[in-house]
Amino acid sequence: MALGARLGLGRRTVTGLLVAIGQLFVDWTAAFRLFQRERFDAEALFAPGRRAVCAQLGPPDHAPFVALLDDTHFRKTGKKVHGTQWRRDPLGPKFQTNLVWSQRFLQISAAWPDAPGPPGGARAVPIDVRHCPSPPKPRKGADEEEWARYRKTKDESKITRRAAERLHALRQSLDQDGQADRILVLSHDGGYTNAAVLRQRPERTVLIGRLRKDAKLYAPPPPPAPNARGRKPLDGPERPTPDQMRKDDTLPWQTVRAFAAGKLHDFQVNVVRPVRGRGAGADDLAILIVKPLAYRLSKQSALLYREPAYIVCTDPDLAPADILQYFLWRLGIEGNFRDEKTLVGAGQAHVRRPASVRLVLRLPPHRRPPGPPDLPRLGPASVAKAQTRSASLHRQSPRPPATGTVGPGHRRGEFIRLQAKVDATRKVP
Repeated sequence: MALGARLGLGRRTVTGLLVAIGQLFVDWTAAFRLFQRERFDAEALFAPGRRAVCAQLGPPDHAPFVALLDDTHFRKTGKKVHGTQWRRDPLGPKFQTNLVWSQRFLQISAAWPDAPGPPGGARAVPIDVRHCPSPPKPRKGADEEEWARYRKTKDESKITRRAAERLHALRQSLDQDGQADRILVLSHDGGYTNAAVLRQRPERTVLIGRLRKDAKLYAPPPPPAPNARGRKPLDGPERPTPDQMRKDDTLPWQTVRAFAAGKLHDFQVNVVRPVRGRGAGADDLAILIVKPLAYRLSKQSALLYREPAYIVCTDPDLAPADILQYFLWRLGIEGNFRDEKTLVGAGQAHVRRPASVRLVLRLPPHRRPPGPPDLPRLGPASVAKAQTRSASLHRQSPRPPATGTVGPGHRRGEFIRLQAKVDATRKVP
């Protein structure tokens, strides 16, 4: 079935995978029961990718293990598919809240650096995928016991609590792999910058996430008096919000280099530490304020600016360049979601039962294989050379279309002939 996901044409359903490997006239019961009865260890499928990243990083004290966390939706049409629910469409316009019937999955990817140490690019390798459904709401007229059970299950099914659980599981897996001395860095979006994740982080773990521009920040509390009585305060005086700090001209700015969008950029950042926040409790934090980058749509267009970024880090001693680079690597998981949905057909299988829904996305064809990328990443010099070559091609006169273009029908014919050769060499019992 893994080979069928790579060679199949069309939708990657369970039936399509079997047809692609020549199992059209074979009983499909065993293939469907593979998921229904959970006949394979899904955890063992992700272990090689996690261990390969650790081996690439070198000794535990050389580089941290950077993990990327985010959730995504897979749209569905069946009303009886397990875990489906009306959810807010993240691709909808800002002025209108659209709803989509979909399933929600939580994914953790490991950052595979192109070169040791930042600044530099990194490839995201999926190492964990979890189905995170919300419980169905009880029907009208249900008794109080059913409603109490629903409220408890709803609280346990929150995506932030599931993220904290998977974070603890990842830390435990690294310890079992002999990586107890390696620091785990988790880069996440602003939806996970809250008390449910920050206060539940395991030991030897650093969290880096986006922060609201109007978040309330506080200074560390002053040392208590010798004869002080009562509870020790967690926060000190209130400090300005991140957006107010960005507009303060008295604060110093520094330039750091980070890799993003295929090349190195110079960012103007301001580090404020130590600070406290209600979500982190009694832990000191570091706030990284990033000025918006300037760009032009063309040589003649006006100078435009992107939005500023506010990043929070639970390690106040971490270097600003490392904080920024680890946070920018988080965009790699968005590329994973795109490739999984478009190239390998994740979420296209027509399965409805809970066990099948949990396991079908954890099949090897629905994940990027561990290891270095198939095509090497381009460095700054190669990128500049490619841009120069692309510009020279655009200046050339257009060529007439070539005859005999290879189309989908030709590729399908080549695949059928290749499949016939494979069937001829296979021993038929």
